[in-house]
Formats: sequence, C-alpha cells, structure tokens
Amino acid sequence: DIRKGEEKLRQVLDSAAGEFYVIDQDYRVILISRMAEINLESVWKHTIRTGERITDYLPADKKGFILSNYNRAFQGESIEYETQVNKGGDCFWVNVQYSPVRNEFNEIPGAFIGTRDISARKNAEAGLQESESRYRTLVEQATETIVLVDSRGYFIQVNEAGIRLLGYSREEVMKMG
Repeated sequence: DIRKGEEKLRQVLDSAAGEFYVIDQDYRVILISRMAEINLESVWKHTIRTGERITDYLPADKKGFILSNYNRAFQGESIEYETQVNKGGDCFWVNVQYSPVRNEFNEIPGAFIGTRDISARKNAEAGLQESESRYRTLVEQATETIVLVDSRGYFIQVNEAGIRLLGYSREEVMKMG
C-alpha cells in the first residue's frame, strides 16, 4: 500500500511540478521527479536516484557554488538565478530555485531545488535586443531628420541629422518642447 501511494505521489508530482528534487541535510536525495532524473543524467552524466548523496555527483567546476546554495537553503534562504547548461551538445537557459523545506515545527530538514527551461524567453529577449539595435542604427544613420515626441510635444528621440538641422546639442534639444 505504501509503495502504491508513493508511486501515485510521484506520478502527480512528475506531471504537475516538472523538474525538481528534494535533499535532506546530509545531501541525500529524498524525492526526485522523473524529468530531473533525465536532465541531471544528461548534464552530470550520472543517473541520480533517491537515497544517493547528490554531492558525490556534482560537476567539479560548479560544486562549490551549488553546495553554497544548498547550505543557504538549509539556513532558510531562498535562492533564484538563471544560467546556461549544456545538455547533449545543446545550450539551454534554465531558471534555478533553491528553497528551504520546513516541517511542522518550522525546522528545515531539507531543501527543494527546482529548474525550469527558459530558453524560449531568453531567445525572445535576444531577438528583441537585436531588433532594437538595428532600429537604433537605422535611425541614427539616416540622412533625414527623424524625431519622436511625446503627447505633450517634448522630444523623446532626435537622430544625428535632426541635431545638425536644429543646430543645438542633443541635451539642449531634449529639453525643448
């Protein structure tokens, strides 16, 4: 019965929570989603299972950083950051969250670590930055005067051709209304 209950819990968590694992204060994995198993194996080259000390498999170049975050979570701190990972030769962006796991006595017996693929958002941001850069270049290099004004008639943007035409410095033009 306990085995069936654990399997049902795992199925629910795998479908609802995505990539996550929970460790105790000895760094032993006490719960891990199937997606986390798959992705950690792809990144760390070892299948992480319940009961294993996760610190035995941390990549050497990231071990200190990850251990520090585990320990900060054990002290009650929540940590969140974005990083790139190499998985099967492809680079992905992930959001990583470390959170303390508290029991009914408000003690912290473990830490929750969750990750979420944010590559689509990062790619969209990069595309937007590239588009903005092209726009700025086009406006600044145009030989015609290009001026943007707000609803009150104040200059928001004036290109270099406009500055030359008006005969004022950029700072002076931006104060004009």
